[in-house]
Amino acid sequence: MVSRISLLLALGISVAGSGCVQNPALPTAPPPQPKPKIQPQPVITNAAPKTKRPPKAVTYTAWAELRERDAEEKGVDPSRKMDFYDEARQAYQKALKTDAKYLPAYSGLARVYMKMNHYDRALEVYRQATEKFPKEFTLWFDMGMCQCRIRQWDQAATSFKKALEIDPENRQVTQTLGFCLARAGHIEESLAMLQRVMTPAQAHYQIARMLHHVQRDDLCRDELRQALQLDPELAPARTLLVSLDGPPPGAGNVSPPPANTAASQPQAQIRFEE
Repeated sequence: MVSRISLLLALGISVAGSGCVQNPALPTAPPPQPKPKIQPQPVITNAAPKTKRPPKAVTYTAWAELRERDAEEKGVDPSRKMDFYDEARQAYQKALKTDAKYLPAYSGLARVYMKMNHYDRALEVYRQATEKFPKEFTLWFDMGMCQCRIRQWDQAATSFKKALEIDPENRQVTQTLGFCLARAGHIEESLAMLQRVMTPAQAHYQIARMLHHVQRDDLCRDELRQALQLDPELAPARTLLVSLDGPPPGAGNVSPPPANTAASQPQAQIRFEE
């Protein structure tokens, strides 16, 4: 009996042992790897330092033009106006120091000198510019206008002739040259020039106007009479003659010419300083 019980106990333990199965171990993540260290770039100590480029001539010129516009704003104090012009002058000069062949800087510098009433300096700038750019029409024309401002009529005529060599069909320069020649006393040459752009009667009248401006009323009367012989209906000529001599006997009041007549307002008329 005891043996049978011992056998049953042994069988039970064996069966119980065969039913106990252990679970396998779960996989684990690999340990994190350390990040690679970034090596700093070596500092090059013998490299040349970067230098700031100076402004170009076009930059200086743009600044100068801005100062000019500031000077010409309405309500600017006269002393401040001259300060603006002087700043423009300096900027144009820096532009020419940067690029001695930059044409807009020459034109701008001469223009500012004229606005500051430094006509001798303006003419020197034009002289330098025309040496570098002898075929530049605008330089010769502007120099002629500058010479007219200081009544250098013969020199101005030479400048206008240079401009006409470049553009022979330019009506404005042709007429301006005719006016200039009349003021210089070169009547025949002036008449030939003006008749290129207006009628003979109007040419005589315009010469008379120029002569009146330079107090040559004796010659002015002759030109007015010639104008009226060619065109008796030329009212501006008759009005100017009456203002010089008074109305003829029996003549009524002479009405002033209309403001928009061709003779009183010729195309592209240039008004010089009195």
